[in-house]
Amino acid sequence: MKHLILTLAFFFLFFQGSLGQNLIGKSVDLIKKYMTAKYPKYYCDDTSLKGVHSSIKFIDEDEMRTLMFFFDENNKCKYSKFIIDNTLIKVSLDSLNRKYEYKGNLVWIEQQKTKKFAIAMQKNEWFFTIIIQPKEN
Repeated sequence: MKHLILTLAFFFLFFQGSLGQNLIGKSVDLIKKYMTAKYPKYYCDDTSLKGVHSSIKFIDEDEMRTLMFFFDENNKCKYSKFIIDNTLIKVSLDSLNRKYEYKGNLVWIEQQKTKKFAIAMQKNEWFFTIIIQPKEN
């Protein structure tokens, strides 16, 4: 029950503003500091930071939820993925539909000043993934 409450709190923060800022364009160091300060129960795995596909992961205590950030050659976040257990899919869909403009096929649009971001959901057997990236014109 404790993990469900923590998951719901994290999810709502993700889509209600703090992480809703989506951190795209931010540096590796800034994202590490932000996540460590805001989400101390999520541990950082940066073993892939120097790989071909540079990324860092933040994983919750029970390893049921993972937030991943992917970086370009300048170490700026180019997109993020939030991997969530399927038990939260209904609340996730409701939140996405309330906050963002639904475009169909499990895709929403987030407008931030002059920038637009695509938020796409991919369903899998045991989990679903929410991908946030700049919207292509």
